[in-house]
Amino acid sequence: MGMRKSPHFTSLHFPPHLKQPVQDWKALQPEQNPDAPANPFSLPSYVIPQAVAAGEQMNIGFMFDAQARQASHNSSRYTRTTVGFALVLFFAGLAPRSESRHARLLLLAIAVVFLIGAAFTIAALPTTLLGPLSTASAEVQ
Repeated sequence: MGMRKSPHFTSLHFPPHLKQPVQDWKALQPEQNPDAPANPFSLPSYVIPQAVAAGEQMNIGFMFDAQARQASHNSSRYTRTTVGFALVLFFAGLAPRSESRHARLLLLAIAVVFLIGAAFTIAALPTTLLGPLSTASAEVQ
């Protein structure tokens, strides 16, 4: 028959994250204490290091997701502003071709409204990225 290992030998070879929960569990005397948890894995001192690291990475991922959503939102606003400026050119280009003075003034007024709207919109848009992405892009250049 094979050699029988003592419990002490086994506990010496526990991974570091298991030693404290097992000690805490043994201190509760599970053999005599019916209120003690069935195993050391139910104790608050049992923490899986990889789960902690995964949680940290998830938080970083959520942060990058939020930045990507903000960048997408800004991109859409820039695109709408470009369309607004294109409409300015369209209406301003149509105005001189109109035979009626009132139509020319109306088309120019529409162009001015779009120009003012697009100018205010573009003035409110961010011009650089904020956060870790801006430092990474600055290092690349």
